[in-house]
Amino acid sequence: GTWYVGSNLINSMIVTNVKHSGNSCLLMRATSLGTLYPTSINQTNQFLATTNAIFTVSFWYLPVSLSNIIVRTRSSAFAPRFNVAPAAPYTPGAPPTITTTLPELPQIWLNEVQPENRNGPADNMGEREPWLELYNSSSQPISLDGWWLTDNYTNLLRWSFPSGITLAPGQFLVVWADGQPEQTADNNLHTSFRLPPTNGSVALVMPGQRILDYLNYTNVPAGYSYGNVPDAQPFNRQVMGYATPGATNNPARPPLNVRINEWMASNTRTLLPPSSGTYDDWFELFNPGQDVALLGGYYLTDDLNNPFQFRIPDGFSIPAGGFLLVWADNKPYLNTNNPADLHVNFQLSRNGEAIGLFDPDGQVVDAVVFGPQTNDVSQGRLPDGSSNIVFLATPTPRAPNGTNSTVTPEPGPPQVAPISNVSIVEGTTLQFAVQALDTNQPPVPLSFFLSPDAPSGAGIEAGTGLLTWTPTEAQGPGLYTLTIIVAQTASPFLSATRSFTVEVTESNLPPVINPVPQQIVNVGQQLSLAISATDADLPANRLTYSLGTGSPTNAAINPTNGLLSWQPLASQAGTNWLELVVVDDGVPPLSATQMVAIVVVPPPENLGIVLLSNSVRLSWGVFPGKTYQLLQNDNLQGLQSSWTSSGSPITATNDTLIIEQAITSRSRYYRLKQLD
Repeated sequence: GTWYVGSNLINSMIVTNVKHSGNSCLLMRATSLGTLYPTSINQTNQFLATTNAIFTVSFWYLPVSLSNIIVRTRSSAFAPRFNVAPAAPYTPGAPPTITTTLPELPQIWLNEVQPENRNGPADNMGEREPWLELYNSSSQPISLDGWWLTDNYTNLLRWSFPSGITLAPGQFLVVWADGQPEQTADNNLHTSFRLPPTNGSVALVMPGQRILDYLNYTNVPAGYSYGNVPDAQPFNRQVMGYATPGATNNPARPPLNVRINEWMASNTRTLLPPSSGTYDDWFELFNPGQDVALLGGYYLTDDLNNPFQFRIPDGFSIPAGGFLLVWADNKPYLNTNNPADLHVNFQLSRNGEAIGLFDPDGQVVDAVVFGPQTNDVSQGRLPDGSSNIVFLATPTPRAPNGTNSTVTPEPGPPQVAPISNVSIVEGTTLQFAVQALDTNQPPVPLSFFLSPDAPSGAGIEAGTGLLTWTPTEAQGPGLYTLTIIVAQTASPFLSATRSFTVEVTESNLPPVINPVPQQIVNVGQQLSLAISATDADLPANRLTYSLGTGSPTNAAINPTNGLLSWQPLASQAGTNWLELVVVDDGVPPLSATQMVAIVVVPPPENLGIVLLSNSVRLSWGVFPGKTYQLLQNDNLQGLQSSWTSSGSPITATNDTLIIEQAITSRSRYYRLKQLD
């Protein structure tokens, strides 16, 4: 039938740039709202005017800017209203509009993959093929029924696990990704796809075509693997030199067998780097092994005392039997876009120095020390990787060193590698081996010495060049110059020297309190005790004395001279502990403490009198080791002048003193006096 367009919708049109399943769609443009027949787009169709018939009205719509759309049949009370405004997908600062409970994901991981298996495990057919490893890190067994593996993200159903395969808790499962599924037997699983060497992808697909885990690997050398370190997490993955199929991944680095093979420290016209356009110094690394050498994370330096001078970026490697040219141009910013050569942050000296290759722990892989160089004449190992170092008539960067000609220089002195100035704390040991090389052919044995003005205590082993010095307290602080003499022990009997400075800084030592023996004092007696301490620093620090927590509150000590004074009270009778504290004014301040026992002797107490037939027995509580005198008086008149000694002084052997006196008068008074 004919379509009718309301006046508010006259800008609507048929467009072809948006469509669902046909060739076009209706673009509705409304100038005003409308809810009635005259303000709609409608069609009259007589074939639909059937009483009690059921019709279905269906349409697709693409929300743009309208908020509602009404679709209805005329003369019908049924008018469904559709909200065509797009739902807000984000709700920052507000509760989410759509929530759902996600199921817990199975804890199965693509844990390791070896795309080029050269020396690893063999499969059930005796073949070394690519493999991948799954790991169940959960505490529950997981069935792999309905699970898939794929190497193509556009086809998730590349290979399905046979029914009945279950991963036990903590189990590793190796799957051979060799494209030979017909070799599957029991738990020896072979996929229908083959992992490509070096670069590729693999994904683990759950039932319902949902990817649970995936690995994308790049630049994996032959014989190496790639995977999770540690197991069962997706955040840290790396190339591994030790493949571990069916076991925990091992991130340890295999030993690096790389030699510094050739160098030119005065390149004036021989080799021009393509990236800089200037004739720069260069040296060459050589891999004599049968495996690729991964250099990422190792270090290069021209100062053997600074092994971490330049970190080799990840991605640099040397194939078996291959070479890597390193430009010593101090232009590391040229290491971009995967250059064939490496650029480091130092240059070489034509007067002679050192080159070192160190592992990430600072252990030397290879090092050379060379002497003065001639323009455009390289020096290196002949044959490649050997210990024989010669001047080469023809430089051979990135290639084997020539065997047909060498340059024999005039005999010269030994070459001593530069030594960096150091700073150490007094009392600590400075120790390192001086690096030196004799460039004569054949090399002349060398001997090492220190100049006569070397600081006291410094020494060097003549045969090895191992220098050792532990500065004493008296040598710090101070600045010292040490000169190394390296001499040839045979013709031409030449020598060379190398000097460096050592700054010795002060190290504060704690004070020492001289031992204080146990003290004994009577109640009420004034105790004066000189406390002394020493400080081993030179010059000695100023000391301050104090008493620590828990010492008697009425005790005091002079903070300057350490004089301790205390007059104990009767309530303090017994053994008292005083904590002596001495603090110096060094940097940082250090202290020493010592506990001192002070025994406070109480006066005689608890007099006991027992009257016998012809005598009287007297007893007192006393202090063992103290000496007492018994005094008596028969008349209370004139007491101060009438007390007389009764018998000889008595030294107490325990805490009770017993004296028996004959009765010679009708009345008598007794007093016990402590004599010490």
